[in-house]
Order: sequence, then structure tokens, then C-alpha cells
Amino acid sequence: MKVLWSGSNEAIIGSANITRNGLGLFDTANFELASRADKLENDDLIYLNGVVLGDDSKLVTEELYQELLEAKKKANENPAPEIQELLEKPNDSGKFLTNQLPMFGDIQGLYAALQNPENLNAIERNCLYHDIALYKLNTKMSEAEFTAILKSNFLKHPFIVAFLDAVRNCEAHWKTPNTPSMRFGAVEAWFAANTTEVPAPRRWELEPYVQVLYEWIQELSNGEFTWSVPGRHSQVLFYNG
Repeated sequence: MKVLWSGSNEAIIGSANITRNGLGLFDTANFELASRADKLENDDLIYLNGVVLGDDSKLVTEELYQELLEAKKKANENPAPEIQELLEKPNDSGKFLTNQLPMFGDIQGLYAALQNPENLNAIERNCLYHDIALYKLNTKMSEAEFTAILKSNFLKHPFIVAFLDAVRNCEAHWKTPNTPSMRFGAVEAWFAANTTEVPAPRRWELEPYVQVLYEWIQELSNGEFTWSVPGRHSQVLFYNG
């Protein structure tokens, strides 16, 4: 069973592989069956986000693809292929994608939103379910447990850890000489340079992610990081030590 899902409320579910045979492009192609689901339920969206963002998912990079090709070649010569070892090899590449960044803007209302998702529009619901899956949250948690796990999983995420380390090592802002900081444009540039996404997103495409990220970092870091708008310039993220 395969699912083609773009992150919306629709999906195509069927048995076909995304190959020329599976798509019927050869005269000798297989007969396959697929169904379009155009009204995915909330539980479906949470489940699909969990599959895409879960720890068991693996980003197929060019490097991994070439290693799998080589393992397949060896398997034809040797009955003990190393494919499983390759798939289980630790690799953080998939953790440095934009879909590994938070998306729901109202962090204070996150728990309440999950209890009443019908009050959200379709885009807000998709952002909510993305974050619920990414940070391993659910409706059975108390609000205190929900907040504690959200904070822990957010601050321990490899992409966030690397970014906050970069802010700590930045030069101080000229108005606050003892406080390392990173301006908004520099934040966008950092994520564009450090994502494993191919092609890398343009800086303007990262703007909504960075806007949300500022709020999450300030809310969850217990004052270690804050942001403000010095003068008329753009938002600056400060490391307060």
C-alpha cells in the first residue's frame, strides 16, 4: 500500500509504485488500483505527519542512494547484502529540513487548539498536526505534561541545537556589547546555508518559518534567548547567557 500526500486534506492511496511500470507507461505495465481520499480526518492527518516526521523515517540522500545501489550490486554477488545496515545507520540529514521547524504560530494556544481543532482553518490545522507529530505530543497529555514535552523535544532537536549554538557564538549587537545576537536576515541566511534540502530554500521562503521560530525560542528558552526590534531595524535574536 502506498500513499501520495502533499500535506493537505487529500491523498492518493493505492498499490502502485512510482515507476514506469507502476504508472502504466509501458505496454507490459502492471494493472494497479488507487483511490483518492479528499476529506482526510484529523486522526489521519496526525498519523501521516507522524510517518513523515517520525524517528523511523529516513531521508534518502544522494549519498544513501549510491550506497544502496552498491549494496544491491554486492547482493547479486553475495547472498548477505548490507542494505539493512545502511538503512539503520544513524544519519541526521533528515533532521535539517524545513519540515523539521515548528509551524504553528500561537504556541500559547497550541494545547487548546489541539483540543478544539474544528475552530481552526485548514492551514492552521495542518500546521498544528505537523507540530504535534514532530514533537511527539497527543491529546491524552495534561497541559503541564504537554508543555514540558514540547519544550524538551523542541530544544533537543538537532536543527534547533545547532542554530542556538550559532547564535551563542555570534558577535554582540552594537547596542548591547555583552550580548551575542543574530539579526533576522542572518537567521534566514543561516538556515538557507545549513539545511540539507535540495534545492536549498530561498531566504524569502524561510521568512514564515523564522517568524514562528522567534516566538517559540523566546517562549521555551526561559529567557535564555529573547528578541526585539532595535530602532527601526528588523527583529534581532539575543542570547542572554
